[in-house]
Amino acid sequence: MKTPFRKQPNSSIYNFLSDYIFYSQKELEKILAEDSDSQLAKICEYIIKAGGKRLRPLLTLLACEAVGGHYKRALPVSVAIELAHTLGIIQDDIFDQATMRRGVKAVHIAWGMPKAILASDYLFLKMVESILKLSNYNENSMELTLKILEIVVKAGLEAIEGEYLDLQLSKKDEVTIEECILVAEKKTGAFIKAALEAGALIGGATEKEVQVFREYGKNVGIAYQITDDLLGLTGNLSLVGKDIGVDLTNKRITVVMAHALQNSTLQDKKEIMEIMELNEQKGKLVKNMVEIFEKTGSINFAQKLAFEYAEKAVKYVEVLKPTQAREVLKAIPIIVVKRKW
Repeated sequence: MKTPFRKQPNSSIYNFLSDYIFYSQKELEKILAEDSDSQLAKICEYIIKAGGKRLRPLLTLLACEAVGGHYKRALPVSVAIELAHTLGIIQDDIFDQATMRRGVKAVHIAWGMPKAILASDYLFLKMVESILKLSNYNENSMELTLKILEIVVKAGLEAIEGEYLDLQLSKKDEVTIEECILVAEKKTGAFIKAALEAGALIGGATEKEVQVFREYGKNVGIAYQITDDLLGLTGNLSLVGKDIGVDLTNKRITVVMAHALQNSTLQDKKEIMEIMELNEQKGKLVKNMVEIFEKTGSINFAQKLAFEYAEKAVKYVEVLKPTQAREVLKAIPIIVVKRKW
């Protein structure tokens, strides 16, 4: 499995997470293998096997372990949240008319739009099915299962609202940094928060500890999305694995864009708007826009802001009891903002 920790195979973080990564992947493969005759399962397997960071399932297992639980008890939920994230990816690529994801053709390009939509529906129901498997790992777990299901459903609703707000911002003449942060908090932070909250509850967390994970997840989610937006402009296609500049061609307003519009001259602002109207020569479009973003200091601003949210996240988990899991949780926000893919 491709993770942000593969770059450091001998690191203490990777060594600690190796079992988490292995068993999480096995659980993911197992739930799809249950429908081995299904064409939809094969479509979903296609995008899942293409890789991905698998951050959310790892956070679920880490949260469980950080409060004294055994990570294997949280495996079904960690997989459920990855399935939910994957269906979001399929739909995102449809909205953005993206052609690449994880270094392969986007699902709607490889299999066609109708099958991509059905695959996302299939993943939603497999997500629910996976949560219901919680009883295989935990005794007397009906109340816990319903609570986890509620958390994940609420996260889904929040993520959908974030996606809707993102689409609405692209139609506005003026967008604030705060509005972009709200989109990141909902669109990306929702399932990161849910992953942590669910894992913590399975591990037996107190309400105070659960609140710590909510705040940690919110800040990690914002830092993650800002970094993703930056990589969508300045990243290397072979590393990022998806289209560069797609936010520009879709007129998405990110933190970088909002800052540039607020801090550019009238001439630069006019050029930004003209570039965003173009749908061809994407490479040139991105290069021209990045030059303006560098001139307005918008890229540096976004990088600094991502680090600020990452540092906030670290401070939240410092209050947890000292464990190896806590130390990894402290390292993850900085890894998230320093990544190249």
